[in-house]
Amino acid sequence: MTAVATRATQREELRVLIVDDDFLFTDMLPRLLRKSIARPRLACEAARSVDQAMTLLATREFDVILCDYDLRTVETGLDVLRRATHVPSPPFRILVSGHARREIPPVPEGVIEAFLEKPMTLREVLPLLTALLRDRLGVECEPPQPDGAPSPQ
Repeated sequence: MTAVATRATQREELRVLIVDDDFLFTDMLPRLLRKSIARPRLACEAARSVDQAMTLLATREFDVILCDYDLRTVETGLDVLRRATHVPSPPFRILVSGHARREIPPVPEGVIEAFLEKPMTLREVLPLLTALLRDRLGVECEPPQPDGAPSPQ
C-alpha cells in the first residue's frame, strides 16, 4: 500500500491541492467536487502561484494535486509537480492545461500521473478522481444522497 493510500484510508477525507492562477477555477472546482462526492470528504485548498503551492506542499500533506501548466510565471505547473515528487509522501499528480498534451514540453517520467485538457467538465474530472480513489487508494466514492437523505454508513 502506498503512503497516499495509507493516509487516505486512515481518515475519512481526501486532501486535494488545486494550483491555478485562474480564480474561477480555484474557487469553483472545489465547490463542484464537494457537491459531487459525499464520501470521502474532500478537503480542498487552492494555491494561485508557484510560491503558494510550494509553501502548502512544504507544510501540509496532500493526496492529490491538480496543477495548471501555465501559471503565467517563469516557472510552470511542471515545476510544481516535479517538486511535489520529492515531498515525503508524494501526492497523485494531475497536470491541467489549456494546451493539448502534445504542445507541452517533454515531461520526465513519474512527474505527472494524469493529464486533463481545459476546458474540462466535471464529467472528465470525476471519473479520474473516483478511479484514483478506488484503484490507487482502495476507497469507494459515495455520491450525495438525494433530498438531503443521510449517507449510508
